[in-house]
Amino acid sequence: MKTYLYSIFLLFLFLECSTPKALYKDDCVPVPEHFKKEVLKKYDSENEKYSLLYFTELFKDDEITVSNEKETLYSGVVSTVEGVGLAYVVRIDNDYTTNVYVKNENYSFKIKKGKYKYIYVSKIQKEKRSKYIIAYRNILCGFR
Repeated sequence: MKTYLYSIFLLFLFLECSTPKALYKDDCVPVPEHFKKEVLKKYDSENEKYSLLYFTELFKDDEITVSNEKETLYSGVVSTVEGVGLAYVVRIDNDYTTNVYVKNENYSFKIKKGKYKYIYVSKIQKEKRSKYIIAYRNILCGFR
């Protein structure tokens, strides 16, 4: 409960900022190990060289491009599935910094290369502008 309240506090704090805020903690409910293995296999990301980038809350017909210095990893429209809380998943290469561009808002931000296996990007609406929170985790979180 204490962790939950702390997370809510951080969420409200980050709503007041215009750049994406990063969280570095494993505070979610993990999925079972067998499911995690299936997901890693599905996205061919079992190697530590790769991470999974999850687009989660409040995406609605957002044109997104995910790229690094080497290639475009994804370019298309994403929308969050209501009741699930997941919009899209992209495998990224940890050897490169990943760039995310949201065309609808003419806004871009970077995903740091590094040691986190699962990266979650949440969108938050506030006063006709979108805010983003990037959560770096080593635990595969379950969705609603």
